[in-house]
Amino acid sequence: MQMIAASPIQVELVRRHFLFSGSGRVVTNNAASTQPPRELVDLFRTLSRDYENVHRGQSAASQLTTARFERAYDTIAQFINAPSRTNIVVTRNTTEAHNIVMYSEDTNPVVWLEDFCLACGAGRADDDLFII
Repeated sequence: MQMIAASPIQVELVRRHFLFSGSGRVVTNNAASTQPPRELVDLFRTLSRDYENVHRGQSAASQLTTARFERAYDTIAQFINAPSRTNIVVTRNTTEAHNIVMYSEDTNPVVWLEDFCLACGAGRADDDLFII
């Protein structure tokens, strides 16, 4: 087997994406949460002006938020090179993702994941499933 050498991490390039890096602080507590990158903070500011409930409202803002939410599945699928949006399950946190994997070990994973996907509105679980 041929090993591919990993490129060294360009720490200063990564730090530029975070607001806290200019303050001289070193953030070491990332267990339950982590610092958001600048791009995410900027996106939140942009989206919060037009944000309304996803899949629940009839207003133009709700329809726009729902469309953005749905497009995110396509973006994620493309980013991780999944065959389609039906091949991914987006979870709220690491614990939920671990639980999905653990429950699927104890049961028939295809049936369990299909039930989970239908319950959360993701549609039918395909053979190649990415849990994010």
